[in-house]
Amino acid sequence: MDNYTNPDPSQEALKNAPRTRFKGILDYLLIVRDRWLLSVALSLPVALGFVYKEYQQPNIYQSSSSFRLIPPPAILNLQRVERENQLTGLVRKHTDGLNSQELRVKVIERIKSNQNLKTAMLAPFVQEGQIMEVASTVNYSTSVSGEGRPIFTISTTNRSAKAAQIVADIVQQEYEKLHKKQAGKQVENARDVLNNLLASSQKQEALVIEEMSQYKREKDLPF
Repeated sequence: MDNYTNPDPSQEALKNAPRTRFKGILDYLLIVRDRWLLSVALSLPVALGFVYKEYQQPNIYQSSSSFRLIPPPAILNLQRVERENQLTGLVRKHTDGLNSQELRVKVIERIKSNQNLKTAMLAPFVQEGQIMEVASTVNYSTSVSGEGRPIFTISTTNRSAKAAQIVADIVQQEYEKLHKKQAGKQVENARDVLNNLLASSQKQEALVIEEMSQYKREKDLPF
């Protein structure tokens, strides 16, 4: 009878374990590879479509200009509560002025009256064969930040960097003109009120003097 060594089943299992583990990892890598290629194949058209769509979108440029509101000493020297109330009124006044239709009309008219500015504003649309009005290319918004001496920021967007800068600068320039004009009107109104009060006072004084003179003549009193 031949003699042979009967292998231990546990030892046989240990020998096969690394081979089985390696085979399992290899199968997993193959699955990952196949699914990765499938994922790339499915997502590539979507990615290309997204890139094409973004490429077709026109470039948008942004510019801004700002100015700081410095209240007069008469307001700065007030008590805190009263000072804040006065500042709130000033901020609201400037915000309404910056967002007013009157200012927008002046900005548009300023651009339309200058051929160089008008050409710069319409250039991006002319290159694409589009016919646009200046009013359609003027886009801006305003915001306020800070306390005590708040900062007003005028932000503009446009199809070209030059056009965005033009609008931001002109909005601020035209608002300064508009504000000075309104301040001048207020001064004129105040002057008219004072002149009317002075004329009324002088007239009243003349009447009083006349009445006194009449009374003295009637009573034969010395002047």
